Amino acid sequence: FPSFSYDFLPTSLYRFYSVSQDLFGLLVLGAIAFAFYRRLVMHPERLSGDKLEHSDAYLILGAIAGLMVTMFVVNAIELALDPESLTRAKPLSLALSIPLQSLPAGVLAGAHGVFWWTHALLVLAFLNYLPYSKHLHIVSSIPNVYLSNSQGPGPKGVIRFLDLEAEGVEQFGAADVDQLTWKDLLDGYTCTECGRCTAACPAHITGKVLSPRKIIIDTRRRLMEVAPLLVGDLSELAHHALVHGEGDEGHSSVTALVEN
Repeated sequence: FPSFSYDFLPTSLYRFYSVSQDLFGLLVLGAIAFAFYRRLVMHPERLSGDKLEHSDAYLILGAIAGLMVTMFVVNAIELALDPESLTRAKPLSLALSIPLQSLPAGVLAGAHGVFWWTHALLVLAFLNYLPYSKHLHIVSSIPNVYLSNSQGPGPKGVIRFLDLEAEGVEQFGAADVDQLTWKDLLDGYTCTECGRCTAACPAHITGKVLSPRKIIIDTRRRLMEVAPLLVGDLSELAHHALVHGEGDEGHSSVTALVEN
């Protein structure tokens, strides 16, 4: 957009912005490298104990790394084309631009277009992928925390009493997502899948198979499976459930949804 410029900013403020962009870009790449090392080499139990698929995390980490790399290359090419630009305040980009200055201007201009569009398309692709990935928590976490005490009176963090001896109660707990509250379902879309809840769970620590992380993730996956009811695709949904599989009475809740 040739008509746009940062000329309205004081020079000192723009230099600060330039330095911070390079600094945080480098920090992000370092964090991504450690995240890959942790998942591929360290294998912490809280991230792999429930044998969940890691491809989502690898895809997201790779996309963010691609954004940082293309950003650095675009800045370096701009500096190679205009060494006296104010962008010189970006130390890493300036260092990367030095070996590029020997290339023809036409080659640099073409490469700039390739990396600029790669960066932009990565951003747009990630925005489209966001609702289908665990990174939806970027959008849902703030309203979810704000609404965290919306399920009735009482102090935050206190589990509501469940009277297991109450007469006339046909079911305790929930067998499927239609028996959960909207807040329970929003929790599923807000989970970052970090596994800290499982790592701190007293039952899991004693060797029990319970994984709070897996419960939340299974809730989200089951909700996404039931979602086609809204658009009329009812095939096979009645043969599964959040708690029980095919052949168990736990699928009756979904059967009721289909019949309705």
